[in-house]
This record gives sequence, structure tokens and C-alpha cells, in this order.
Amino acid sequence: MGYHLPRFIPCRYIYMLLGFLGMLFTFAMMTNLAIAMVSMVNHTAIKILHEDDFRSIRGIVHFHLDTIPDDEILPEESPEDGTNIWSLSLQGIIISSYFWGYLLGQLPGARLSEDVSGAWTFFAGVSIHILGTLLIPEAGHIHYGLIIAIRVVQGFMGGFTFPATHFLLTRWAPPHERSLISSFVYSGGPMGNVSHSRVPWKSIARSGQVWILILTHSALCWGFYVNLTQLPLYMKMVLHFSLCYGRLADYLISTGKLPLTTVRRLSTVIAATVPALCCIAVPFTTSHVIAVCLMITGNTFFAAVFSGFQQAHMDIASRFAATLMSLTNSCGTVSGIIVPIFSGWMLDKDISMRSWQVIFFVTAGFYLSAAIIFGLFAKSDELPWNKDSYKEDE
Repeated sequence: MGYHLPRFIPCRYIYMLLGFLGMLFTFAMMTNLAIAMVSMVNHTAIKILHEDDFRSIRGIVHFHLDTIPDDEILPEESPEDGTNIWSLSLQGIIISSYFWGYLLGQLPGARLSEDVSGAWTFFAGVSIHILGTLLIPEAGHIHYGLIIAIRVVQGFMGGFTFPATHFLLTRWAPPHERSLISSFVYSGGPMGNVSHSRVPWKSIARSGQVWILILTHSALCWGFYVNLTQLPLYMKMVLHFSLCYGRLADYLISTGKLPLTTVRRLSTVIAATVPALCCIAVPFTTSHVIAVCLMITGNTFFAAVFSGFQQAHMDIASRFAATLMSLTNSCGTVSGIIVPIFSGWMLDKDISMRSWQVIFFVTAGFYLSAAIIFGLFAKSDELPWNKDSYKEDE
């Protein structure tokens, strides 16, 4: 292939590192607005909008400080307050807008990966993310609509990255190292010609295992997106403030200590159950330290999903892993659209611990539903239509 690498560094580890960095940049740019929003918005003014004297103007969702009449004296602003007075509902819509595009980008990303190049598809997704991120600060000074438009485009290109990564993993990660390499890449491609293969859409639609993946992915994504988009706001308003598992999974599989299906089920149940318990516990603690520790613990154990459910697409249909990932991730992305809007709506009605309890309890319910569905029904056996696709090509 024309690559000259030291013999002691296998090529798959070079691509593993590049994949890790690509996912790191993608997720950083996916989540940075939710974190930056805390400092972009004037929380002092928003708090006033929720007081009884200002009920009549709660319909206003966007204006700047200089639009407030001089006779309406605001309390001294927090040093962290920004200039934009965006209601919590509008903040939810802005954060949600990324996932509008993300939903639409999944299938095109999968087909480009399988038919053209997984590496170039991944590169395009990351590059557009970077460009959009550079434009957002200036857009914030003009109008929130520009931010929404940029985030939709970023989301569409971001939809390329997961299918492309899954495609590259099926080509470059040996089965006995797949859990470790996937864990590394996702916790943070090669250039090649790929022959076109017909996607068995009817077989995919009729496959019970595919629907198990869709339901599991959708439920897990609700919890994932709550952590992704709402924790920065929770830390601000309320608190004021995986590699080891992958190697263990590979060891259990390669030595035959546990069947492949058992490892996948156990990993997913752990990845869903521990965060669920943490979500239930967080609203009941008044300690900043304990709350943060619970959040970290939940997110740490969620990493087990990369040795469980996240591998199932490759286990049951390695030939169409990118397409399956695009389908399940599209369904899961619906949570990314709903979560910020739902949370903003809840908090607009009542900024209190009661609202946060509802948000966290609903999240725990989704986590537990994912654990039950995947833990009871998922299998890792290769599906017949994946084998048939090889015969057709021959």
C-alpha cells in the first residue's frame, strides 16, 4: 500500500490511534456548545423571567441585555453570565439542532463508507465539524438562528463518523482484538477500495436481532444524551460548580471462558444498569462531591457498552456493520433531539430539584429498559443474509 512504518508498530494500531483522535475531536465538538452555553447565557436575567412580575414576558425567548428597559433593574450579574438571554426551551432547541442533522447523516455516511472509502468519509465528517466550530462564536453575536443552521450541518457530517468508524473496525480490527481496539477508538482509516455489495434491506427489516439493536441503541442513547447535553447545565444550576474492560472482554472471548453472546450481554447490562442506579441516586444527594462522583462512576461503567452492544453490529453482520450502525444510530439520535427539548420544557415550567428528579428518573428507566431488552434477547450469531452476501459476490 506504499506505507513505510516501523515493523514493531502494527498498522492497525496506527489506525486505532487515528480513530481515537478523530472520535475525540468529533465528540468534543459535538458537546462543546452544551458546555459553552453555560457561559453564553445570562442566567441572572433568565431567573428574573421566571419570577411572577415577569410572567407576562415569558414568551420572549431571545433578546440582549441592552433591550431591557432602564427602569427594570437587574441584580448584579454573575461573572460567568453571558450576554444572550435565551430561555431554557430555546437553549434546548439550539442543543437539539445538532441531532436533526445527525439523524439525516447516518445512512449517507454508511453507504459512502461501504461504497467509496471509510477513511475519506470519516475525514470529511471531522473536517466540517472543525470549520463549523470556528464559525459558531461569531454566529452567536449575530442571531441564534445561525447557530442552529451551523449545528444542523455539523450534525449531518457528524452522522458520517460512527458508520465510517464501524466500517473501518470491521476491516482493521481482528476478532480477537476487536473489543479492545473498539474501546480505545470509541473512548476518545485506512485508504482502500471497497467493492459495492447489495444491502439486504428486507432481511434487515425482518431480523429480530436488528430490532433488538435498534431498541437497545435508542434506550441507551437517551441516557447518553442526557449526560452529554444536560450535565453541564445541572452542574451550573444545581451543584454550582475503558480500556481495561475491553481487554477483559477480549480475554474472556479468546480463552473461551464465556461465550461471545454472554460477554456481549453482560457488558451491555453493566453499561446500562450502573448508570441507571447513579441517575436514581444523584437527585437525592446534597453533596457536590458525591454527586460528581456518581456522574463519573456512571459514565465510567457506560464504557462497557463498547465491549457489548457496540460490537453486536459486527458480530451479526460484519459485511453491513456500517449500514446497521447507521440504522440503529439514527433511531438512537431521536433521543438526542428530544432530550434537550424535553429538559428545557421541564425546567422552563419549574426550575427545581423536582424537575431534575423527573429528568434523571426517566433516564434511569431508559437505561434499565436497554439492559432488559439486550440482556434477555440479544445474540451474537452471524445472520444468514450476511453469509449470503458473500456467496452473491463470489
